[in-house]
Amino acid sequence: MIPSIVALFPSTVFPRSVATGCAALVGGPLKPLQCVYYAFLLTMLPVGVKITMKIVAGASAPPADQIDANVDPRAGDRKRVATDPTYARVSAIESHMYEAVGFTGLALAVLVALQAGVSEGAVAIYATSYLVSKAAWMAFYMASLPQFVGKGFAGVFGVARTCSFLASEACVATLLQLAAR
Repeated sequence: MIPSIVALFPSTVFPRSVATGCAALVGGPLKPLQCVYYAFLLTMLPVGVKITMKIVAGASAPPADQIDANVDPRAGDRKRVATDPTYARVSAIESHMYEAVGFTGLALAVLVALQAGVSEGAVAIYATSYLVSKAAWMAFYMASLPQFVGKGFAGVFGVARTCSFLASEACVATLLQLAAR
């Protein structure tokens, strides 16, 4: 229900002044299409982490497991997700980055907003804020694993993760609303 409210009232939940402050964290707004490129790189980050984890684990695996990993990598992923909580979390981050509020959502919102004539400055502020909030979301998502921070702090990072997710959603929704006017 909360994501629906954010989608309906994004500028109330995440006003432009907050988005501007968020963009200032990286030195000010970036160009909108730079943000799309950096969002793509952010999406590829968990892919690279997973590949690295596979290489490190594969070096000590029996030869039969190494061959199976190359024949059916998705089956290997499912097995690793079921047995390694850190790998499972990185896989969840990767999946999320392909969803509506991930890379595709931002890319669509930026392109639609620019095509609709929304000022490049406004698009830049919300696209940059998206990058900051999505990078924070990724960090909080990993940090909320109890083995990293202990059970006492996992909930705190969980709340921070949710807030950063809602901020990134509000950025995408605001760009789409601005385009629809």
